Amino acid sequence: MRRLAKTLAKLVVAALATFLLSETALLLFDDVFFGRSFYGFDPDIGFRVRAHARYGEHEANEFGFNDRDHPHARKPGTARVLVLGDSFNWTFGPDGNYVGVLGRLLASAFPGRPVEVINAGYPQTHTAQQLAVLRKFGMQYEPDLVVLGFFVGNDFYDADPDRLRIVVGGATTDVRPGEEFYRVVFGQPLVWRSRLFLFFQERWNEFRRVDASQREQFTTPERVERVSGVAAPPLERSRVAAPLSEAYLAWLQRRMEFAQPSRAARFRRHEAYIYDSLLAMRDLLADNHIGFIVAAYPDAVQINPELQRAVVGRAGLESSAYEWTRAQRLLRKFCAEHDIEYHDLLPAFREASRRGWNPYLVNDSHWSAAGNVLAAELLFDVVAPRVETLSDALGASHTTMRDDAAQRGH
Repeated sequence: MRRLAKTLAKLVVAALATFLLSETALLLFDDVFFGRSFYGFDPDIGFRVRAHARYGEHEANEFGFNDRDHPHARKPGTARVLVLGDSFNWTFGPDGNYVGVLGRLLASAFPGRPVEVINAGYPQTHTAQQLAVLRKFGMQYEPDLVVLGFFVGNDFYDADPDRLRIVVGGATTDVRPGEEFYRVVFGQPLVWRSRLFLFFQERWNEFRRVDASQREQFTTPERVERVSGVAAPPLERSRVAAPLSEAYLAWLQRRMEFAQPSRAARFRRHEAYIYDSLLAMRDLLADNHIGFIVAAYPDAVQINPELQRAVVGRAGLESSAYEWTRAQRLLRKFCAEHDIEYHDLLPAFREASRRGWNPYLVNDSHWSAAGNVLAAELLFDVVAPRVETLSDALGASHTTMRDDAAQRGH
């Protein structure tokens, strides 16, 4: 019996030593083991998409954005529009995404006038994190106009000022720096969690969240009817019919707590965090003479009565317990009070849905191919007049500089 106890003790010590050595090695050589993961640690943002990370047939750019690399220094006479956002900036790759469509619309509308639309955003981020993205990477592009895509479905809900989302071993995880151990060692985060366990846990969660049909939706656009004169994408696909998934409904029910006035007190600090970030973004851009627009992106539950009924039924409440457009109301009021240009895409999305279009993916709050086209057209109506003014001013400035140079040459 004593010999068995000694053997078990040795095995436990050996296992513990192996585990500690493995975790130390994973910490010291993080990029060797996890360098091919989609996310990486960023000390200023907490996490970001790795530079040139592969996703499907596409590759992120140098900053981990769903876009090609752009020169930092802007060419003379070029108007630049930077679109900040979250996972809405990622569906359908760089070309089928609404930012890519917007770029093509502007290029077509202003032939001979160079216009660049830059897609800048990471999945799982909210406005405060996007402010950090703007400061660290976005300003390097010297934009003339910044459009902030605000997803009303979860940007207020996720904006917990006490929570920091980081990457540990290639996997995203949340920490509360004021309440739990969190340090940065050798340029990598150190928390009391296994890097290897978190990595495999995230892979498993991703597998459970995204089934085969959803993965196909992200790479193969469905058929898009002509929207305001814009032709459908070259690939066509009939609408995918699927029942509402339990996982999707559970997620909707959780984040729709923000739409319940009875739970408003819980989210006061979230709202303040968003408002402070918007003011900081406004001031940063104003100080650099850069235009600023906030665009509110609607949630599928706001235009789909079936989803509303499913959420209400699952929560065991009445529909009157929800103010479905509470996020828009708060955001619109704040922007009006602080001289921030605000545009709400909800009315047009409701009208598109009423006409039978399907602007959202199945069991997912991200836009379908049709939704991306519609969003791009709505933003085009907002951005195009600004770009025209910018192009005229930049063209005049470029002509003046050229004439000055010619005079100096004489």
